Amino acid sequence: MSQRNKNHNHEHIVLVSGLQERILRKLAAHKYLTVSQLVRLKVGIRNRVYEALKKLIDAKLVKFADYKALLRYGKQLERIHFLTPKGATLLVENTPNLHYDNIRYPKSATTLFTHDYFHRVSTINTQICIFEWLSNHSFDLIRYDTYFDVIGSRKKHQKEPMHAVTRIEFGNGHFLDPDSIVIYQKPMRKAQILLIEVYNGRDAKRVIEQLRKHVYTVKHGLAASKYQLEVVTKVCCTFEHESNLQAVLKRVEIDPYFQFDGIEDYFFLGLHENVMKSFETAFVNLHGKNVLASEI
Repeated sequence: MSQRNKNHNHEHIVLVSGLQERILRKLAAHKYLTVSQLVRLKVGIRNRVYEALKKLIDAKLVKFADYKALLRYGKQLERIHFLTPKGATLLVENTPNLHYDNIRYPKSATTLFTHDYFHRVSTINTQICIFEWLSNHSFDLIRYDTYFDVIGSRKKHQKEPMHAVTRIEFGNGHFLDPDSIVIYQKPMRKAQILLIEVYNGRDAKRVIEQLRKHVYTVKHGLAASKYQLEVVTKVCCTFEHESNLQAVLKRVEIDPYFQFDGIEDYFFLGLHENVMKSFETAFVNLHGKNVLASEI
């Protein structure tokens, strides 16, 4: 893969290796990735990934956000890597039928999401697990949207202010911003929509408040309407802590929002560490019964 740029009447050719190209393409699919996530995606072994990233950064095809000031369990957090406009251009110019709209990369310089680091990394980890699950079961991915992909304008008084591409409008200023929305299709079946929520922390009350919005969304088919599809919508939630998952299960037993026949067929909860091992076997329904993701 190469890119030719004229600079003071001389041609400058950017060449990348197979490993570097794999990194660029994974970044184009996921937008933000750590080295650990790139290794999980099987682009290469850790040391080689570090070396390849250094060369891509030196070539101004990739940038990173550093979090040296943040520690967790006494350990420094990993850098977050993302494509530059130059990196996106390289992919477009060397991939037939690939358009910039199909590449995920930051369009602005505001990439230091310090307050959002853990949630964003967990959301991407979940996305990677879902991609693995889809591939393992020969399901076709139709669309995958995340809350950190945005549309609209940052400027005030614009007709469409900036908001997450996952936003589901209720009307009268009310809405739901799921962490991710997955549209996929099983062989010989209609497409399905999964609304994904990634819950870090232990705030069960906040989870319940958000899941009430999901109940409204499911009952009224709003996610399907958003994408102009006649499909069924299900909700999958991952939890950092088992105690929070169990607290939510107890609360939905008595919360009137969740008292309708068949609700167990629409909401599924799983521990994040189990999702990382196997998305297929990580979930229970609202009655606490184990379910297989492929049968959702």
